[in-house]
Amino acid sequence: MKYLFTVVFSLLFILPATAQNTKPAAKPVAKPAAKPAPAPLLKNYNDTLSYVLGEVAAFNLINQGFGDVKVNMTVFLRGFNDINGKKTPLVDDVTANALLTNYMTQKQEEACRPNIEAGEKFLAENKKRQGVMTTASGLQYEILKLGEGPKPAVTDTFVCHYRGTLINGTEFDASYNRNQPLEMPLTRVIAGWTEGLQLMPVGSKFKLFIPHQLGYGTRDNGTIPAGSTLIFEMELLDVKKGN
Repeated sequence: MKYLFTVVFSLLFILPATAQNTKPAAKPVAKPAAKPAPAPLLKNYNDTLSYVLGEVAAFNLINQGFGDVKVNMTVFLRGFNDINGKKTPLVDDVTANALLTNYMTQKQEEACRPNIEAGEKFLAENKKRQGVMTTASGLQYEILKLGEGPKPAVTDTFVCHYRGTLINGTEFDASYNRNQPLEMPLTRVIAGWTEGLQLMPVGSKFKLFIPHQLGYGTRDNGTIPAGSTLIFEMELLDVKKGN
C-alpha cells in the first residue's frame, strides 16, 4: 500500500508539470486575398506605337546629350502636345535654340574643363618668356624668322607649311610630313590662324600659341581633345590676293 501511494503521489506531481509544458495547437493562418492582376498597359496597336515613340524620344535625347536632364514630364508633355497640335508654343524658336545651345556649351565646357585650365596655366607662363607677344584676343606669337614679303589680308588665300602640337608636345598634324604645303583662304581656318597669318609677311616663320576659344573650342576635332590650347609652327610661303 505504501508503494502504491508513492507511485500515485509521483504521478500527481509529474502530470501537472507535463501538462504545463504542452503548447496549445497552432491556429491556422489566414492567407491574404489575392490581388487582382494589373490591367495591361499596352492594350492595342496605338498604345504600343505610343510607347515605342516614347522610347525613340528618350534615345534621341540621350544621344544628343540631354540624358542627364531631370525632365518635368508635365511641361514636357505640354510642349509635345503644343507642337503636335500645331498650337503656338510658349517659347519662340530663337529663345529655344539659344537655350539649347547654352546648355550644350556649358556641358561641353564642364567636360573639358581640365584641358581648358591646363591651357590657361600654360599661356599664363608662356607669355612671360622673352620674345612672346600677346594680342587683345589672347593669341600669343613668337617670331622665329621675319620675312620681307606682303602680309595676307583676310580676303586672301595663303600658302604655308605648318606643324601642330598640343601643349604636352603631342604632334597632331604637319604639312611637312606630307611634303605638301597647305593652300586655303584665310576665312576657312580657325580664328587663331586667321589672326596670326595676317601678322606674318611672306617668308616669315612664326610660332603661334592659340587658346581654345580661338581654336576648336569645346569640341573634339579628330585627335585634338576638346578645350585644347594649340601650338603651331607656321611658315608663310606665298599669298594669293583675293577679290
